[in-house]
Amino acid sequence: MNGEQFVLGALLHDVGKALERCRYFDLPENLRKEKVNHVHAKYSAFLIQTLRSAQNSFLNPRLKDLFTEEVEKLVLFHHDPRTPEELILQIADWISAAEREEDEENLQMYYKVPLLSIFSQNDKNTKPLYYTLKPLDYETLMPTAKDTTETENYKLLMDQMLTDFPMIDTLEKLLGILEIYFSSVPAQTTRFKSDISLFDHLRVTAALAHALYLDWKQGILETKDFHEIKKWILQKDGTVGLKDIFLVVEGDLSGIQNFIFNIPSKKAARSLKGRSVYLDLIPRYVAKYILDQCRLTPANILYVGGGNFQLLLPCSCEDKLIQIRKKVTSILWGLHQGEIAFTFSSVKSDLEGIFSFPIILEKLHDTMSKEKQRRFWEIKADLYDQLFVPKNELIQEREHCVSCGRKGTPYEDQGEVLCPICQSLVELTNTLKNAKYLVEKRISSDHRFPPSSIFDFFVLLGYNINFVDSFPKMKVDEKIYRLESMDLHAPDQSLLDGFLSGSFSFPKQNFDQIALTSLHSDDNGKKIGSPRLAYLKMDLDNLGKLFSQIASKEKERSGEATSFSRIRTLSRRIELFFNFYLVHLIRKYDPDQTKIYPVFVGGDDLFIVGNWEATIDLARKIRESFQEYTGKNPMYTLSGGMVCVPYDYPVIRTGSLVEEALGASKNYLYPGEDNHVKDKVTVFKETLTWSELKIAWDLGEKIANAINQGHSSRALIHKISNSLNDFNPLIEQSNQKIIKPPAIWNFLYHLRNDKEIADLIEEIILNNIFRDQKIRNPRLILVANRFAEMKTRKALI
Repeated sequence: MNGEQFVLGALLHDVGKALERCRYFDLPENLRKEKVNHVHAKYSAFLIQTLRSAQNSFLNPRLKDLFTEEVEKLVLFHHDPRTPEELILQIADWISAAEREEDEENLQMYYKVPLLSIFSQNDKNTKPLYYTLKPLDYETLMPTAKDTTETENYKLLMDQMLTDFPMIDTLEKLLGILEIYFSSVPAQTTRFKSDISLFDHLRVTAALAHALYLDWKQGILETKDFHEIKKWILQKDGTVGLKDIFLVVEGDLSGIQNFIFNIPSKKAARSLKGRSVYLDLIPRYVAKYILDQCRLTPANILYVGGGNFQLLLPCSCEDKLIQIRKKVTSILWGLHQGEIAFTFSSVKSDLEGIFSFPIILEKLHDTMSKEKQRRFWEIKADLYDQLFVPKNELIQEREHCVSCGRKGTPYEDQGEVLCPICQSLVELTNTLKNAKYLVEKRISSDHRFPPSSIFDFFVLLGYNINFVDSFPKMKVDEKIYRLESMDLHAPDQSLLDGFLSGSFSFPKQNFDQIALTSLHSDDNGKKIGSPRLAYLKMDLDNLGKLFSQIASKEKERSGEATSFSRIRTLSRRIELFFNFYLVHLIRKYDPDQTKIYPVFVGGDDLFIVGNWEATIDLARKIRESFQEYTGKNPMYTLSGGMVCVPYDYPVIRTGSLVEEALGASKNYLYPGEDNHVKDKVTVFKETLTWSELKIAWDLGEKIANAINQGHSSRALIHKISNSLNDFNPLIEQSNQKIIKPPAIWNFLYHLRNDKEIADLIEEIILNNIFRDQKIRNPRLILVANRFAEMKTRKALI
């Protein structure tokens, strides 16, 4: 059995669970008689046996060669191992699940249990939500309250998956198909909570098994080691629990914000997206390069997004990793001279560590912090000449690149001077405008030339990449990935190699044109509004602590360690929200792509630019969608920061202001607040809860309507601002469930001619007294006034 066949078996070892839950297929006699402990193993072997015996035209010849009798036996006996390979798979299966399985066949109604949302865990007040048993797409990403499924759904799902099997010719394509069809299938439906998908379990098990298998083949691990590991897992006996058996690697890209936003405001839209996508591709392709060099599959990617990745590697890859680090650092230095840097950290994990993976992640984080203090040490021998030896390059007047200051030449026919690097960033942005696919061609990575284009980074790693707007004719030596869609089916009925998550499309308008979309016409045809842009950044709060908190609560609840698959399930569901759900939400919100410019969306954060009204409204919808996605579990919150500026305001300065606003949101503490809750947003330098932002938005809308419809003059805005001193004590009193009618009457007297606004203020006070959700920041009326002021301004165009 070779490595590919072993990984194939690992990826399919538990597919029999989905097949058996169909309650439709009968096992052949030879498998019924096999004495194995779990019936799903027989069904996994049944699938492979059936595919092996199918007509030659059914399976792709490339895949058919991998479906051997050894693979069939591997999945059949992975609970009752007889060979070293079967024993390795059993150990990987146990580590992945961290929970021993029961035989589902003898438990009633196990086949009706749906996949529980991972976000429903660890909070007793959160109502459980479940995923619909359908292929993964935008609609099925959102969980529902329906707590049962039907066998017919399993049968339909398996039929759809088997229809795609003839088009699979690589393990990467198989991974993609498993993700589409098994992301909503529970790995276990009895005894333990069904919150781990079958796909996540299969993928993690394959990653663990492949790492162990490669080290076994290298002689680093021996068969007797696996017997001792199995004994330790069952009895926690022996010293093998302290033996390093995995290498966990993290890569992190720094300098992101300065690199993206350090450009002139004029024509910023032209290269902003290209810079963002370039930085997004760097960690993806560094991770791909590491896996290719270590002969691993994408299953060993634990996480990739937001400028970093985490990989699970065999210990035998440690020396290769040193050389890879030096190569990546050298290429990036040659291109950017330290403007951006890619830092690596790695931690070896023993058995005890892998069963307490959040602790490994903490060690990885600590190691990364130390590594960032010595950036570029991999090329320290070459740095002296590059830093201190004068270059012979002479930059004449009018030869400075308008973006970075290096030596450049006039770009195209516009006369604008750009260096080769900045020219390539503009070219990348241009190719993204209508792009639907990424075409990748593997080439030799032995090139030795000074990089002069961002595309050279990928070429020097051995990848020629190109974004295209129409489906190209597939070639043997190329891979094609779809952008912003989970559909793996190509127009020619073949199967794509995968999909790239994240945001790639963007408006074709410049920032001034986007800003103008916030204007509207009054009854006389005159333009009203403020042609300003809003810059918005949002991210998930406390991501680093979430895994530790979940592990602690899981240990407290069940006494069991948090499974490796559960950690991966949580991580992937967060990725799916940002990388896919939000990308579709933005596209649905702005279908004509005229109002919103998504700079980056993915990982656990987002940065968008848009007309100020649309951006603020979209921020609220994103937070509402996230609450629905997580079942309003208070453990999972989003913070945001926004600034509203003229369209020609310096981009680099605005980027810093947004970071400051986001920091203010995360650090804001109400007076007397003991349990610091982030989950806030800062706009116009005022920090509000998301509920307070909604009230400010609604109040601003009512004020603007009163003015635009002629019921009040713009003096109303100043009147409300001047009444803040009266509003402040009302908020304080109502939060203490105190009500003093004269104080309310005095405040509402100012609004006697504006009943809708007065009613809304009165509702705030009453809700504070009689409901649990409090409005605590009286300065929300200043934010509302700013909204109203911008909505009612006469446009000077």
